[in-house]
Amino acid sequence: SASWKDEALADAEAPPLWEQPAVQNLARSAVGVLLGLAVIFGLVRPMVRSLTTVAPARALPAGGGTINVMAGDEEPAAPAPPVLSYEDKVSAVRQIANDDPARVAQVVREWVGGNS
Repeated sequence: SASWKDEALADAEAPPLWEQPAVQNLARSAVGVLLGLAVIFGLVRPMVRSLTTVAPARALPAGGGTINVMAGDEEPAAPAPPVLSYEDKVSAVRQIANDDPARVAQVVREWVGGNS
């Protein structure tokens, strides 16, 4: 009976490294971390960069002003409104908010109501 136990222990070798549960759990965790990093750097980061970058202003054609093209009996087009800087837009919105706060509140209510 003792010889049988010795033979059984000799036959039962340790499993290979890749079959050990601790190594398999570590490999699963490493793959999960790598996939998470790939998603962050491959999808989320470019989306955030595109949302946070400001598009450069377009230059006017050489000759300045606006270009009016008329065909036949059409009336001339109205000139394009001037391009405002960010600071000018913010000051205009502040002025509107100071002049008519009820109107601004209504616009915000419509924005919030439109999302639901």
